[in-house]
Formats: sequence, C-alpha cells, structure tokens
Amino acid sequence: MRIKLKLLTAAVVGVSAALPSLAQESLEVVPENGYGAHLKATITQTDNARKLEETLIEERQDELEGGFFANYENSLIRFDAEYDSRGTNYNEDSQENRNILQGHTDLRIGKDSDFADLLLSQSQRAQYVSPDDAALDENLDDRTIWSATPTLRAHLGKVDSLALQGTYSMVEYRTSELRNSDRVGGSVYWHRRISKRSSFRVAAGADSVEYPNGQLDDYDKHYATFSYTAEARNLRYTLLAGMNQATFEDGGDDYEAPVLQINVVYDNGPQKLTFHASQDVTDSSLGNGNEDDVNPIPGNDGVGIDQMERQQVGLTWDTQSLCVRCNLSAFVQFRDDKYRRDKEGDNRETSAGLTLGYNFTAQTSTEVRYLFQDQIYADDNRPGFTRDQLNLSFQYEFSKAISGSLFYRFERAQGDVGSSEYEQNNVGVSVSYTI
Repeated sequence: MRIKLKLLTAAVVGVSAALPSLAQESLEVVPENGYGAHLKATITQTDNARKLEETLIEERQDELEGGFFANYENSLIRFDAEYDSRGTNYNEDSQENRNILQGHTDLRIGKDSDFADLLLSQSQRAQYVSPDDAALDENLDDRTIWSATPTLRAHLGKVDSLALQGTYSMVEYRTSELRNSDRVGGSVYWHRRISKRSSFRVAAGADSVEYPNGQLDDYDKHYATFSYTAEARNLRYTLLAGMNQATFEDGGDDYEAPVLQINVVYDNGPQKLTFHASQDVTDSSLGNGNEDDVNPIPGNDGVGIDQMERQQVGLTWDTQSLCVRCNLSAFVQFRDDKYRRDKEGDNRETSAGLTLGYNFTAQTSTEVRYLFQDQIYADDNRPGFTRDQLNLSFQYEFSKAISGSLFYRFERAQGDVGSSEYEQNNVGVSVSYTI
C-alpha cells in the first residue's frame, strides 16, 4: 500500500485539509466536563417554497430539531461530542421530507506526556451538491469522515519530543458515492517547547488517497512543514509554512505548491478578533475536512473528483463593547479554488455576515442578522451569482428551560442560480426546550 500525506487535523479534528496538527501538544484548549441537550419545534410559512422566479408555491413547513453535547476528561481519556438533527415536513410536497444530522465526536486515549495515544474521530456535515443549484434541502449531500490517528512519542528531555504519527480516514457521501475516498498516511515530527507559552514543530510525511469507485483518480502527496505557536496574555497565534508535492495515478504532471497557515486570536474579554489565512492542496472528496465555518450557509467543495489548490482568508469580530445590553458579531471570508483538471470549476467566493443582538430585559431580546455570498467563475460561459439573506427575530424566555421566538426571513438570489433568480419571504414561530 502506498504511503500518503497526512491530511492531518482536517480529516481528524476538522482543521485545514492537508496541514499537520499545529503544536497540539503545547497549547490545547480543554473543555469543561459537562453535558446538555435541546429540542426545538418550528413552523414556517413561505411564499416561494421552490425558490423560483415563477411558479410560486406557498407552503407551511414543519421542522423538529434536537441536539446534545457532552464533554468529559480524566487522567486517561478526553471525550468531546456535539450533534444536531433536523427533520422537515413539507406540507405541499414541494420537495421530499428530509432529515439532516450534523456534528462530531472526538475520543482521545492517552496524554501528551504518555509514550502512546490514540485519537478516534467522526464528523458529519451537509453541503450543497452544486453551488449553482437552488438552496433547497433536496440539493444537500451529507459528508461523513471517520478517522483514527495513533501516535508513538519519545520524550528527549524536558522540552523536546520525537513522534511517529499515523492516520487512517474514510470519507463517505450519502448520495455522491463516486467522491468516497480512503486515506492512509504517516508523519514524523520533532516538537520543542520553547517556554510554557510557545513551541515549534518540524514535520515531514506522506499520504496516499484512494477512491474505491475510480482508481485513476488516486494520488500521493508528500510534505514538509515548520510551525510555531505562541500565547500571550490576550493573544494566541500559530504560523505554519512548508511545501506539498503530489503525484497522480492518471499520469498527470507532478504538482508542487507551498503550504501556509496563519491563525491569530485576540481576546480581551469584551472583544474577540480571529484571523485565519491558508493555502493548501486538497480535493473534492475531503474538501475542508468538515471544518466548522463562520459562515452558517452550507458550502460546496466541487463536483465530481478532482484536486484543487485552495487559498482562503477570513476575519471575525465579536464584541460586547457597543453598549451594555447589545452584542455584535461580524465576519468576512474570501476563498479561491483552482482545479487541476476541471478548469471550468475555478471560482472565487466572498461571504460576509453581520449579527446584532439587543437584550431589552433578562427574558426578552431581539436579533438582526444579514448574510451575503458572492460566487464568481473563471469561465466566462459560467455566470456567477449572489445570495443574500436578512433575518429578524424576537425571543422570550418563559423559564430557564423554555423559550419562544417569532421570526421573519427574506432571501434573494441574483444571477444564474438553478437557471433563475428568486425572492422568498418566510415568517414563523418556534419553541425551544433546553436542559
């Protein structure tokens, strides 16, 4: 079996798709032990169920959502899980009823100080089959990633460690089975702790990607990286740089590209600023490795099977400094994908969002949220599109466990989206129970 590049934390814990884990041993955020669950029922009335410019369908849509989270840690293991499930009934049969499950589980057996540890992970995310299709549930596919990452570690004194790390992961799709892939890889790294709040790592490895339903799409990747992580009073940052080389089963030319990742978090309590920039090579099967995204609108990692060079820059800002009773959250994100074979798929996506919340009393609050997405293709024969969405909601807490909400949502698309433009108005009510 060929050895393949460890698409490290992306396939394992949902960080960038082909980057090694960044100083995982030094500055790890440990969740508090606990658990919780919620149940939510929503009734929505829409004036354009199919999101078409013509043939408008008015429909009531009933939605039931439930979810839970659980965190636990002791001297041997660390467990972290969070899932949300949503089922929707379309009363006029505008589309088939759909259930969607999203979330993740991470179980780590062993600690950084141990000779060996094992990380087992599972994550599931929904994404659009094609970005050009209308934003309907029937156009969503589910991507599930299963991963196992064993590590053998030798401590060379108090500040140095040498480790051998392997990974095996499976990527499975609910409907697009041609995009299923298996990934086996390994890496070796030297980790040095400079101080209690900083460290660096030098890593090298390889990864082999195999498609059970299309062997000519298999490819190998090799990499070498250097990363540095530090933490100050209000600042945490990680810098990673290196090189990737890929060889392809279909006989295509070898590919070399730099690897770059910058993560910066500034948090002084009332304000939190997060910056992320990356460049890497991934593929339309793994994509972003089910990484959590600041954009709540589901994304798309391409159609069919292909490799892509992805550049991404994102900035988020959360603050409670504007006034005593309000909070503001904003983000902007740019992504540029260049495909190896499917040049018509080359695209640039810009997304942004703004959320403003205001608390009238301890029980009563309101929220305004605006989301924007713009997609541009390099091929002039493939028009792009823009989508934007405005959400207004009013919440009231009847008790510590029960709350209700009234909401209005306006959604609009312009450009070639499912061969038409559309506008949609939604009004609804929801009731939530939380423990």
